[in-house]
Amino acid sequence: MGLRGGALTAALLLADSLTWGAVGAQVSDRSPEAYRAETVVNGGRIEGRVLLGSASPRSALLFVAKDQAVCGTGTRRVPIVRNNGEALLDAVVYIERIERGKAFRAAARKVTINQASCHFMPHITVLANGGVLEAINSDPVLHNIHVFAVRNTLRQSIFYVSQPQRGDITSKTIALEETGPLLVSCDAHQFMRAHVLVVGNPYYAKVDSGGDFSLDDVPPGSYVVKVWHHALGSRTRHVEVSSGSTTEIRLSY
Repeated sequence: MGLRGGALTAALLLADSLTWGAVGAQVSDRSPEAYRAETVVNGGRIEGRVLLGSASPRSALLFVAKDQAVCGTGTRRVPIVRNNGEALLDAVVYIERIERGKAFRAAARKVTINQASCHFMPHITVLANGGVLEAINSDPVLHNIHVFAVRNTLRQSIFYVSQPQRGDITSKTIALEETGPLLVSCDAHQFMRAHVLVVGNPYYAKVDSGGDFSLDDVPPGSYVVKVWHHALGSRTRHVEVSSGSTTEIRLSY
């Protein structure tokens, strides 16, 4: 007897997690209405590095089954966990809960994901909750964008839209009751993946090529700093920020 309904969904989720890794551990924050932008006078700074730790670099080898003139032929190696020596790449560090502080940058209010040569670019990005996610099809083939909210190993479909023509543009406002990661996929090309972390405050940073990050203009106080990686989940640290000083931390998997 074949799998049906919820059993089929669970089986598909399990199969995908085995191929791609755990897409994201639960990430929660307050809604954007709970955060208030104000001038920060003599704030502090949090800086540090995210380390690979006991995690291992890995990738998935996927077959390009269609639209090979645009997407390429044969197989495509898709990175899941990337590193630069001891440093972990593709991670985002942010303050988990903070009620007030500096304003969001305009760039966080609208994020654009381009589809070119059957790749989502960028692969990892961050969007303010209530902001706009824009998708552009730069390929002469159909892409069918499907966006899911990810909570632990469960996914909830947020929206999907077909983009059959090169130059098609779709814009959607993303307002989540609970902030956290989104998985962006293409139903027409199963090897295409991107990840968007939706945040409720502007204190976040994607690590650089050395795994380093910094959070500036942080009001003095006690905070929980979280690092998120789409395949490895999250880690947290409690930190104290003093006026005009720098707090250094290391976050390791």
